[in-house]
Amino acid sequence: MHIRAEVLEKPPGGEETTWTICYIPNRGQGNGYGCTGKQLYKEAGVYEHDIPMTSFWENGSIVWGEGIKQMDLVIKDNSGGRGHAHRRPDHEKFFPTKVRITLVQVAEGSTYDPSQVPPGRN
Repeated sequence: MHIRAEVLEKPPGGEETTWTICYIPNRGQGNGYGCTGKQLYKEAGVYEHDIPMTSFWENGSIVWGEGIKQMDLVIKDNSGGRGHAHRRPDHEKFFPTKVRITLVQVAEGSTYDPSQVPPGRN
């Protein structure tokens, strides 16, 4: 998967921030969903990277062949996964935030090609 996060607005102060992208399947097993993280950032800007779909946290809990019901995007701090920004007493370091995130699932053995993404969405 290729992830492109365009951070358009972020509160000042340079608080380290990340996003967790969770796939909620039509049918799950184990904990019932799986997530992948995004690297930390401190300021507005464009951040891109590639993540193997098999590297998701709890990847085995998703029955991929049954489809995905929804995807959740969760803003977090730098504490390693459990730091939901909205639960912090200093949540103003994270909100308001304005982002545009593009996810492209790339077929196994293929390479991300930005020319395949419609203009304004890459």
